[in-house]
Amino acid sequence: LVGVAMGYLFGVERRYPLTHRVLNYVAMLGVAAVVASLVLSQLSPVWGHMRDAESQEDQW
Repeated sequence: LVGVAMGYLFGVERRYPLTHRVLNYVAMLGVAAVVASLVLSQLSPVWGHMRDAESQEDQW
């Protein structure tokens, strides 16, 4: 229900060209940051040790 209200409010707001362009760049930076954090976490040696420890705990 809240999502419908938020969608309506975002749909009727006024869009200014400069604001729209800036927010597009901010959104692209956010997506790039998420992808980079996922890649870096998989390459991290600390995560490798934690993953190995967790997989040993799950074994019977």
